[in-house]
Amino acid sequence: MQPASGGPGAQGRWSKRIAALLLSALGLAAWGFALHLPLTGVDAWPLLEQAQRALRDPGVLARERYLEGMPIGASFWRPLFVAAVSLQWSAFGESPLPYHVLRLAAYLGLAALAGALASRRGAAPGLAWFTAGAIVLLHPLQADMVPSLARSADVLCDLLLAATILLLSAPQREKASLAAGAVLALIVPGVKETGLAAALIGVLVLAPWSRGAGRARRLCALALLLGLALHIAARLATLGELGSYTPRAERVTGPLRNAALLVQALTDRGNLPLAVLTLALVVPGLLFSLAGRPVRQALSPQWLAVRRGCWAWLACAGIGALLSPRLAERHGASLLAPAGVLLAALLGALRSQGDVGLRAHALRLGALAALVAALALALAPRSPLWRRYPQWDLIGRTSQLAVDGADAAARELVRSGGPSAVEFGAFRLIAQRRGDVLQVDLDPFPYSAAPQDGGRNTSLRQPAILMPYSLVAALRLRGHGGEVRVGAGEAVPVLRQQLGPLGAPHPAARSR
Repeated sequence: MQPASGGPGAQGRWSKRIAALLLSALGLAAWGFALHLPLTGVDAWPLLEQAQRALRDPGVLARERYLEGMPIGASFWRPLFVAAVSLQWSAFGESPLPYHVLRLAAYLGLAALAGALASRRGAAPGLAWFTAGAIVLLHPLQADMVPSLARSADVLCDLLLAATILLLSAPQREKASLAAGAVLALIVPGVKETGLAAALIGVLVLAPWSRGAGRARRLCALALLLGLALHIAARLATLGELGSYTPRAERVTGPLRNAALLVQALTDRGNLPLAVLTLALVVPGLLFSLAGRPVRQALSPQWLAVRRGCWAWLACAGIGALLSPRLAERHGASLLAPAGVLLAALLGALRSQGDVGLRAHALRLGALAALVAALALALAPRSPLWRRYPQWDLIGRTSQLAVDGADAAARELVRSGGPSAVEFGAFRLIAQRRGDVLQVDLDPFPYSAAPQDGGRNTSLRQPAILMPYSLVAALRLRGHGGEVRVGAGEAVPVLRQQLGPLGAPHPAARSR
């Protein structure tokens, strides 16, 4: 007689645990390089500078736009996100490792929540868990998301939205889960403007119009709608609009072109090996689904609620992508979690019903072979998944050299009273005083990471290494008061040979 601990429920729990361990190991192997980077992303320093000001004056959170003063035409209001970064700044300062650790943990958490949502389908929980998590965590799009500090808003928004759906789809008797889910749905818009969709998604999850909806769910849905109205009113009062990005130097495109950009981002612009590898990563989940007793295939009310929420999430993210031509990789990344949940649950439902014959053994062997192949492809030194990563090393190193060099030159200027120059590789930086203004000129100006050796994939737009306003914010954070201006010379893509070996002396050692 089989003990209770060996029943299908226990086997499902163990399969999900094994899937979680394997997925976490793959995620750390793929994105662990980010832990060694400095503070990366073009908006990292302006974000930290605003966070520091918010610590001194909390009113900044309510009255200022996100990254106030940046010349990019942005009109966003993200008080909760800036507040979260303020707390991190107060705890970590300029030490980059804790920021990267928290962000990587957030991505692992988002993958886990996607897996938990998919496993509510009730079939093959290990397969569903692993598949959804792999689509979220290991898609090539994340190569442009994980390392960047400012992209924390994207993952935090998705993380809270996934948690909202998970809590609101709980059984009706769990009123505490409903209350927590409603609170999260009302918090998301303060993290990012696209979070305004959270309340609508939550209402669809609750389905208060259905016959089986209880009083608690109807009250929760009403609270979400009222909260959404308050958020809209607050944004209109603060910004005069819900939040927008006005391109100045970018070509405005139509919905069809935007849809094409989104498809290119999701398929890594036609990079077939990378797309195939991404899909292949779902196959190892079969290892966790082919053992144990058959699982009931009936659709539970909890899964129906999750499915409604994910379809609504997909619709909102898709509409946003069609309306905006900016940063297709962000729009694509926002689609990964709901799409992963729906696809994973579909694959989980294909589990064979108690088949223990030759077919089942063949499937097991096929799953094992797919697992070995996926691991080998994902972790091999020349794997497509690794091809873009060295550019982040270059981005981080150049940004750090520019910031440290400007800081060193400005301090030497104070000490000597005359202009001070710093060189790092092919780049020359000069700091001088013009009246009360600290003028920092950098010519040429390191703008983007160039392809390294021809074979590297650069299909997605590479993040800028630094912008003049980034350097201004970094100097302010390092105590250089008064007005700071940065003169940017010719903007050039950076090649590794322009910086020299990684062990080159600190630029301050060559200031004069």
